Amino acid sequence: CVGNVYILMFTFNSRLDTDKPVEDNMVATIEYGGHAIFVITATLLCGFLCGVYVPIPGFRSLCVQMAAICLMAFLLQMFIFLPSMVWNCKRTQDNRMDCIPVKRQDGKPPKKSFLTETKDLFKNYPTIRHSTTKQSLLSKFANAIYGPIILNKVIRLLIIAFFIIFTGGTAYVTLQMTNDGLMMSDVAK
Repeated sequence: CVGNVYILMFTFNSRLDTDKPVEDNMVATIEYGGHAIFVITATLLCGFLCGVYVPIPGFRSLCVQMAAICLMAFLLQMFIFLPSMVWNCKRTQDNRMDCIPVKRQDGKPPKKSFLTETKDLFKNYPTIRHSTTKQSLLSKFANAIYGPIILNKVIRLLIIAFFIIFTGGTAYVTLQMTNDGLMMSDVAK
């Protein structure tokens, strides 16, 4: 699941168009890298869910937890990491500090060419060639449905609330598990 972040970052940096806003560059990232992330996550989920049929309770529990973690990582990447990338680009464009984003660095005015500077950092990497004549189904979905929904402030708050509740529920269920794992009776008769 960590590899998905590298795919997102590489795709974002190789698809940069300095004439477009950051949000449009992120949509292009989802168009050309989103299917790879989906396939990787689906493959991991299938693999871990196949492990649920192993008769060893400890291994079964591990597989269920790993499947949940893979699904959670995918959701976090789509709903938290991608908007954070957009926010970070906007913060850098506005010449704001890393740790204290409310303060500009040395009172400098906002940068006008952040995307150009970022593109220069990755000039030695191969670029992704694409055709702009025909949009794929994923491109249409990202432009028409995903982008407008994720940029809605109410949806953003709902996503944050969902992940807080999900994290709390996961912590609660984890603390309630007492007989999970490999017991001596499973190994020796």
